[in-house]
Amino acid sequence: MRADPQTEKEVLDAISGFIAAHKNRDVEGMLARMLPDSDIVLIGTGADEKMYGIEQLKTQIERDFSQASDMSIDLRPWAVSASGPVAWVAADTTWKAKLGDQELSWDWRWTMVLEKRQGKWLLAQSHLSAPAATQEEGESFPSE
Repeated sequence: MRADPQTEKEVLDAISGFIAAHKNRDVEGMLARMLPDSDIVLIGTGADEKMYGIEQLKTQIERDFSQASDMSIDLRPWAVSASGPVAWVAADTTWKAKLGDQELSWDWRWTMVLEKRQGKWLLAQSHLSAPAATQEEGESFPSE
């Protein structure tokens, strides 16, 4: 069900705080916006990017920061739904980073699940995906 305006604002504020911490390379700031539970999960775009728990997430964040600079996330049209203390978000995004001398940009789909604890929305699950490059518009499956 679509989140009410107040919940949508709170959830988007929480995500904006996560994005700001990411841009500022603030590992602890990012972790503070995530559930401290062992079953929190982050799935990235790489074959090895499936992490559970804060320690694995911290290792991934530190790896990302060691390999790139000038990172940013642009969140575009989103849908925020909620039921009680759980919200889920789907958004189109553009992630940018500088890798050495190269400035790169990726258009990814980002889905998130957040849980409200003690009045604060925290990230419980995050999944990034890229549309299949070999799948033509109007087709249901990639060509290879």
